[in-house]
Amino acid sequence: MNRYDPAVHEAASRTEPLAPLAFEEVSRWDMEAEVVVVGLGCAGACAAIEAAESGAEVLVLEAAATGGGTSAMSGGIIYMGGGTPIQLACGFDDSPEQMEAFLAAACGPDVDPQKLHEYCRDSVGHFEWFVDHGVPFEARYHPEHDREPDDDSGLCYSGGEDAWPFDRVAQPAPRGHNPKFPDASGGFLMQRLLEAVSASGARTVVDAGVDRLVASEDGRVSGLRVQVDGEDRMVRARRGVVLTAGGFTFNEDMVRTHCPDVLRVNVPIGTEHDDGRAI
Repeated sequence: MNRYDPAVHEAASRTEPLAPLAFEEVSRWDMEAEVVVVGLGCAGACAAIEAAESGAEVLVLEAAATGGGTSAMSGGIIYMGGGTPIQLACGFDDSPEQMEAFLAAACGPDVDPQKLHEYCRDSVGHFEWFVDHGVPFEARYHPEHDREPDDDSGLCYSGGEDAWPFDRVAQPAPRGHNPKFPDASGGFLMQRLLEAVSASGARTVVDAGVDRLVASEDGRVSGLRVQVDGEDRMVRARRGVVLTAGGFTFNEDMVRTHCPDVLRVNVPIGTEHDDGRAI
């Protein structure tokens, strides 16, 4: 799916909220788990692995025929810093404080300072988590800026850290961490993460499109409705639902509202399931 197709996406091109179904009115539950993850891109894979390794019974629902999503179509570069082993091996000094100072300036006025602080503080741990779950990185710096390395180098500048005025705000350091794969490594990254999801014991159901949450009168989300094999199935989530299907590239109304410049792109990166439904 390379271009906006009004016939295909007419139903998805909406911006109004989708009200949840009432928990009290659900007469049956077809599937059940402690934690239900919706969407199996990079975020969904990480959430499923963490929940499963924490001891939860996990069910992952993916609308496409396989996991990967837009993450598998991406360049695969992961933004990490603060002094990762790859940065140190390549001769670059960095700290969580320098990383935070740069991102606070680069992200603009609406950044959440607490989330930003925790992201930078834990960034070395994020790197180690990826390595522990089968994602390798080659300790080599690639000097070409702001693109995926054309070899399997593991480190590059990806955010303008050494450009004015950001080089005056914080000490420049490359923080683009590229999995050990040449050019666009998103597919390789997701291959390794999907293997880790499988190894974690999380159960995955594909061709499963979620269209509605289920919530109690007090607002607690307790499940969802999903279409599998053309039939509605009710899924109970005893401890929580994690929505990691936030793409809306193929919801023309949402794109026009939130990032209209994307409408000029001939080949938007995404899948037909990026319709904004989860949002």
